[in-house]
Amino acid sequence: MGLALDVVPVRDYQFFQGLFKDTTFVDGTPLIETCRRIKSVYEIQQMEAAAQVSRKSFDFMEKNLTPGISEMEFCGSIEAFARTQGHSGKLQMRHYRSEGFSFHLMSGETGGLAGALDSPVCGTGTCTAYPFGAGPKLIRENEPILIDLGTMVNGYHMDESRMFVLGKMEPDAMAASLAALEILNLIQEALKPGVAIGEIFDTSVKKAAKMGYEQEYLGLPQLKSRFVGHGIGLELVENPVLARGRSTRLKPGMAFAVEPKFIFKDRFAAGIESVIQITDTGSRFLSQTENKVFSC
Repeated sequence: MGLALDVVPVRDYQFFQGLFKDTTFVDGTPLIETCRRIKSVYEIQQMEAAAQVSRKSFDFMEKNLTPGISEMEFCGSIEAFARTQGHSGKLQMRHYRSEGFSFHLMSGETGGLAGALDSPVCGTGTCTAYPFGAGPKLIRENEPILIDLGTMVNGYHMDESRMFVLGKMEPDAMAASLAALEILNLIQEALKPGVAIGEIFDTSVKKAAKMGYEQEYLGLPQLKSRFVGHGIGLELVENPVLARGRSTRLKPGMAFAVEPKFIFKDRFAAGIESVIQITDTGSRFLSQTENKVFSC
């Protein structure tokens, strides 16, 4: 009998072993993850429904973002609105007892901080027990604001990030935001059946370096993420991951949250994240939120 041994607690394992004394238990995780890699037509429809809720939530942000409100307070209003549209309010995470907020917001310098989160950007969070994502900082005019929203509807996820500004964004931040858009579109064109996922990562890194962002791309120099996207579906992060050196070949039905992002130390973060589905001949955006910088 197979059990998901990467997340099943030892006590539960011992409990089942006591019930089925003559049964040999093996790790069923690889089989489960392999099945989840390829989304059915039904699953894609559920993710499209989540994409609709995410799009409406980003429209809400554009209309309601105001200066002087704290990062956490604004994120609370986003969640309240999203739940009226069908958002579950929870995100399914793979790690045992791991739970994540549905939103991250990094405004100005909070986007330029190092952190322990395995992601290009971290934020301050609310306390040492949850030291990433939105925090108490007040949102200001003319500063670059990165908002990352995870959405779950009927058990399926959408994961999107967009840049916002109240007023006029500083030139360096706007240039980096537009560079992230360019890299996202390049990755979308490169995502095709048969391509090794490690090649996708390398393509994005080379493009960032060519544009002059080698130091800032995917994190601070000593804390760079080794992935530019992750599988998504029943869980927010699923295998395969668009990571350095991975040889897994893309197949139709796979879906990835692709997130080219930059960190400018102690200044700001810039980037974008959209969900892309591999098709029979190439790929398409499952995300319905427009790929742009939102000016409020």
